[in-house]
Amino acid sequence: LLDWKIELSNGRYDYDVFQRAGWEPRSVDYSKYRTLIWSDGHDKSLTRLEKLNLTDFVMNGTVSEKSNLIIGSQEMVRENTNVEDADEVFVRNILRAEYRFPGNPLGANQDYSGKTLTGVAIGRNLIFDVLSTNVEGDMYPQPALMNIVESGDGLSQMAFRYNKVQNDEWPDIARIAGVTSSNLYSNVVYLGLDWRHFGDIEKVVRGAFDYATGNGGIIIPVDLLSFDARQVGSRVDVNWSTASEQNTARFEVERADVTNTGTSSYVKIDEMSAAGNSSVIKHYGPVVDNKVSYGNTYSYRLKTLDRDGSHSYSDEQIVTMTGLSGAAWLGNASPNPASNDSKVSYRMSESGSVRISMYDASGKEVAVLFDGTQSIGEHTLNISAGNYTSGTYTLVLQSGNIHLTTPLTIVK
Repeated sequence: LLDWKIELSNGRYDYDVFQRAGWEPRSVDYSKYRTLIWSDGHDKSLTRLEKLNLTDFVMNGTVSEKSNLIIGSQEMVRENTNVEDADEVFVRNILRAEYRFPGNPLGANQDYSGKTLTGVAIGRNLIFDVLSTNVEGDMYPQPALMNIVESGDGLSQMAFRYNKVQNDEWPDIARIAGVTSSNLYSNVVYLGLDWRHFGDIEKVVRGAFDYATGNGGIIIPVDLLSFDARQVGSRVDVNWSTASEQNTARFEVERADVTNTGTSSYVKIDEMSAAGNSSVIKHYGPVVDNKVSYGNTYSYRLKTLDRDGSHSYSDEQIVTMTGLSGAAWLGNASPNPASNDSKVSYRMSESGSVRISMYDASGKEVAVLFDGTQSIGEHTLNISAGNYTSGTYTLVLQSGNIHLTTPLTIVK
C-alpha cells in the first residue's frame, strides 16, 4: 500500500514493505490493499501461490475501489514462453503481455545501460534513463521486449517505447517496453525493466500513479492524518486533519452512547464541507458537542463522504465525561452574551453545600446566586441579567475544595 503524504516541511512516500519470505505462503493476502507495487527476484519465475495471490488481488477490485497493480520486471515475460505454462497464462491474462523475439530490444543478453525510454501511457513524452547499478556481481540491464495482448476486458496500451533497438527501422509495435491495461475493476502497469535500473524511479512511480488515478484507481481518496475527540470542561471537542484529499464532499461527525450493555447506534451530530482536492495538510474542527452529560461515556467516529457517493469511517474515539475531582461540573452560561435572562447548568456527583457567586471584572463579588445544600444530579440556575450593568462577569461555583468558573457577558 503506497500513498502520498505531505508534511509541513517536506513531502514523503509512506508504504508497507511486504516481505513474502516472512510469511507462510498460503497465509499471504493482499486484499486489504488498494495499490500493490511488485518487485520480483532477478531471473526468478513466479511461484504458483504468487501468481494466485496477484490474480486474487487484481480480481478483488470493484467499480468504486479499483485495484492497482504495478510491476517492474525484465524477466517475467521473457522466462515464460510456453503457451501451456501457467506462468504464461498469468502474463497474458493479467499483465496483458507476451514474449517477442529476440526478447531484448538489442538482442539476446545485450546491455541496455545508457539508453533511454520514452513514456507513452506512463509519463507521456517524458524521457527515462536506463542505468546499470555498478554494483559488483549485479548484471547490467537486459530489458524485456514484448507484444501487447489485445484480447481481454478493457483497454491495453504501450507503457514505454524503446528508443534504441536492434534495427532502427523497427516500428513502434516492435519497441514495446511495457504494457498498461485498465478495465472496470483494475489497473495493471507492467514495465519490462527491473526497478533498480530506472535512472529516476520516483518519476516512474509518479507516472504509474497518474495512470491509475486517471483511470479511476484513486490511490487513496482521503489520507486521514488524525482524528481526536476529547472532553473540554462540560463539552467534547472533535478535531481532525487530512494529509491529502481527492474528490471528498464532506465530513460527518457521529456519536454513540456507550454503556455496560454495549454501544448504541451512531447518530450524526454535525457535518463540515471537505476541501475536495488537496495535497497539503488540512485541519478541521472543532466540532463542539454540548449535549453530553457527566458520568456518561460516548464513542465518536468520522464519516468521510466522497463526491461519487462512497463513504468510509475512521476509528472510534471513546470519551468518558468526568467532573473536576469527580464531584462537580459547571456548564456554560446561555445565552452569552445576555441582555435579559441567562441560565447556567451545574451537576453534582454527590450531595453537599454549594455556593454560586458572580464577580465583576475588578474581582468584586456583586451577587450570590445560590448558597445552600444541593442534591445529586443536574441543576439549572436562572440569572436575571437585567439587574446588572453591562460588562464581563465570572460565575464561580464553590463546593468544598472545588472551585469552578465560567464567564458571562451582559449587554444592555
